[in-house]
Amino acid sequence: MFGRVLFVTIAGLITANLVVEAALLLPVVFLGTWAGTRFFHKSSAERFYAALQVVLLCAALALVGKGVMKIL
Repeated sequence: MFGRVLFVTIAGLITANLVVEAALLLPVVFLGTWAGTRFFHKSSAERFYAALQVVLLCAALALVGKGVMKIL
């Protein structure tokens, strides 16, 4: 794994800006993981997966909208 990171860094794909952005978003990732785990344990599996499908659908629609706006 270290070899991959070294190779990608040498290739210029990992920049200081990318590392800073990743560090800033890391707490959000942990918060989302914590909230998802808590919701999963407090609700039924069917309800959790229904909510997860809604979240994924919203994310997909946002990506499609962003792509359409870029084309236009």
